[in-house]
Amino acid sequence: MSMTKGYVVTPTLESDELLDRFLSAVEEIVEILSKRYNREFKGIGEAIRTANDRNDPVVQRNFRMLKTLADLRNAIQHGDRKQGMPVATPREDTVEWIETLEKQIKQAPQVKDHMIKDVDVLSSSHSLADAAAEIIKHDISQMPVYDGKQYIGLFTTNAMARWLSKHIDTDGVLMAEKVTVAEVLECAENNEKVKFYKPTSPVHKVCSDLGSADGPVICLITTDGKETGQLQGLVTRFDVSRILKETSIDKRRR
Repeated sequence: MSMTKGYVVTPTLESDELLDRFLSAVEEIVEILSKRYNREFKGIGEAIRTANDRNDPVVQRNFRMLKTLADLRNAIQHGDRKQGMPVATPREDTVEWIETLEKQIKQAPQVKDHMIKDVDVLSSSHSLADAAAEIIKHDISQMPVYDGKQYIGLFTTNAMARWLSKHIDTDGVLMAEKVTVAEVLECAENNEKVKFYKPTSPVHKVCSDLGSADGPVICLITTDGKETGQLQGLVTRFDVSRILKETSIDKRRR
């Protein structure tokens, strides 16, 4: 049996099943996008181009793969047939890719399934010494500050360094008796942004925001996606590569 990238050439009973699954997934993607954008598409090519232009996070991230799969679908549907057989049948891994894409397009991976859930927080009355100890203990560079359920700000090592530089005298002596986290927060800068999301927010949108040049340094996940909501988890820039690996369709190749 001869093979080329993404498909086999000689149909069998097994390949007939793969072909049916592949075409079914293609049609389901077109139907999902048709309902989403309230229009009827001529085929998957037009559907994914529209979704890409509308910034669909799953389609954008997998656009090249989807174009390849669309080409394969067109070859199967419109290519010359021999004795009723299509010119090609998708391989099993190709079918698995498009079925996974179908599921992700229908419901994009949500941040609640990939965020850090056990979040340690500080209060504004914590001492600087205790806050520094927590930062070192957890090997992190920032911690949310909450007084009860109320969000106060973001304690960062950068803010701590700025505060320290202002309070060391010319002899190198640190004047820091009874310093609290609230005082250190006054040294936070505007570029140390925080953004809030709902647990159901698309995780690729969160990652995209974290990766942008003027994006937040941390995303806090709250019940209502606002500062007033109850904290559920967080995502930092350091989590982006892990999340992209966890949600990658290409990982099936490895």
